[in-house]
Amino acid sequence: MKKINIFTLLMLAAIFGGSLRLADLFGFSVAQSVAESTPPAQEFTAAAEPPPPPAKNEDLAIPAPPPPYGERGFSGAELDVLQSLARRRDELDRREQQIMQHEALLKAAEGEVDRKIAELNKIKGELEDLLNKQQAIQDERVDSLVKIYEGMKPKEAARIFDTLEMDVLLSVIGKMSERKSSPILANMDPEKARLVTIRLSEQHKLPDLPQENKNHIPTP
Repeated sequence: MKKINIFTLLMLAAIFGGSLRLADLFGFSVAQSVAESTPPAQEFTAAAEPPPPPAKNEDLAIPAPPPPYGERGFSGAELDVLQSLARRRDELDRREQQIMQHEALLKAAEGEVDRKIAELNKIKGELEDLLNKQQAIQDERVDSLVKIYEGMKPKEAARIFDTLEMDVLLSVIGKMSERKSSPILANMDPEKARLVTIRLSEQHKLPDLPQENKNHIPTP
């Protein structure tokens, strides 16, 4: 049996140890590569879970309604102002109602006045028609008397004229021609003839102008 050389054993031991060392290093490198390429378990689980659904409208928070009037915590000065405004509004409403009532009364009164005015105008027109008719009848009577007295003798007509009232006498003589009235006046009572002459002159006399108008009359 050949003896194994010690040097040879050492070389074999060194080779075997190096092989083990290389195997350990290779295994560690592979394990590290696998560990680096594989994500952590927690990150993979989080990525795999689906995202939560969006919140619906009914899930949103709805603001609470404002508190009713009187519970908003107004200060004393603000409450006084609000109460003053409320009283002012009530007063304005009452005044508006009063104005509307007054306007209705005024319209009713205006309607009544218009109706009365229409009635008065109608009555006035009727009276004017009656007066015109009466004046026409009176003029016809005077014209008839004028013809009668002009056909009479002056002395006879003068004797009748002395007994007539002044208004009637003036209306008759005023429509007579001067050629017919002059002889009658000459045969009348002197005093009565004088009064008739004065009244006739006053009827044909122009009215006096006011003093202020006299100053504006142009001089020839």
